[in-house]
Amino acid sequence: MTQQMEMTHLLNISSADTPKIDIQYETIEFKNQPALSKAKKNECSNIENTQSSVPMSSSNIQQNILQADVLLSKARTISPPSEKPMEQKQPKQKEQQNRKTNRKTVMIFGSSIVRHVNGGKITRKTKVNTKVNCYPGATVEEIEEHIDVRLKYAKQLPGTVILHGGGNNLANGDKIETIIDAYTKLALKLKSKGITNIAISGVTGRDNLKNEIPKLNQALRDMCKKFDLNYISNSFITFRYHLCWDKIHLNFDGVDQMEKNFSKYLR
Repeated sequence: MTQQMEMTHLLNISSADTPKIDIQYETIEFKNQPALSKAKKNECSNIENTQSSVPMSSSNIQQNILQADVLLSKARTISPPSEKPMEQKQPKQKEQQNRKTNRKTVMIFGSSIVRHVNGGKITRKTKVNTKVNCYPGATVEEIEEHIDVRLKYAKQLPGTVILHGGGNNLANGDKIETIIDAYTKLALKLKSKGITNIAISGVTGRDNLKNEIPKLNQALRDMCKKFDLNYISNSFITFRYHLCWDKIHLNFDGVDQMEKNFSKYLR
């Protein structure tokens, strides 16, 4: 009997006796989004209207609190759009065309014939900084590829370039006209880079090319006259006194004679 009276007493409690809980909703407004803030206000007002008509129970209070938290979390996650997009700075590329030519620098490019040519010895004789770049077995076309890479990363372009090649082209069966075309292309490319002082070193003798090499050297002389290039004669390098046992590469006397030829041209 006592339990039934307590239950009826709980059922007869008026909804007016339930304490009212005021929930304030926070609206976050951004300058460029007026429509978004209005929508949030309308949702919040709809929740308040439902609260005034429906008695506030503990379950309703928890549900309204959850809805308010969801709205606030959505509003905070929205970031205002930036007015101007960020511009990505591109790294500055090295302008190779603006590089200056150092007149006191000489670069020698050649096949294995110039392997033992001493750039320091030439520098002491001529007072001009000389660097030797040797590419064994290289043809004129391959020497051109090596020069492109070498000059690409050079801080300054050389004032003078000496080229020695063509013997390997003849050994590979290339015609003299093909070798002259390759030399012409290379020389004009160097001139386009700003290198005006270009010299062609005459091809040294080979035992199996005794007839072809003099013809090639004469064609190189004619090419130098036509395109305003310089020709360095190596006629003092002979088979008998200046070649190694293979009759291709230079011995110590042959290297010394070639260094004298280069030094005489650079003075």
